[in-house]
Amino acid sequence: MTARRTAAALTVLAALTVAAPAPAHAATRYRSAKVTTVVPYVVGLDEQAASQRVRRAGLKPHVTIQKGSGDYPVTTVYTRPGAGTRLPFGTEVTIVLGE
Repeated sequence: MTARRTAAALTVLAALTVAAPAPAHAATRYRSAKVTTVVPYVVGLDEQAASQRVRRAGLKPHVTIQKGSGDYPVTTVYTRPGAGTRLPFGTEVTIVLGE
């Protein structure tokens, strides 16, 4: 094969490679993949600090007060779901405040 034919063949091959459609399963695979994050450990933190850490993790904080915690609970006693749980971004995490 001459150099001219080799160059032409490579040009055609490059054009076919760029124009070739992606396999159908590739789009499905990426669409079904969920990007996740982990619930941070916030026990002992005040409401503002706990909410901020949950937001930084890509989650939505929802604050609630544990019954029997007095007039003004000041620290986080637990989260639902618990710390270390893997969740999709944007999922709501309940921060439970108590004494």
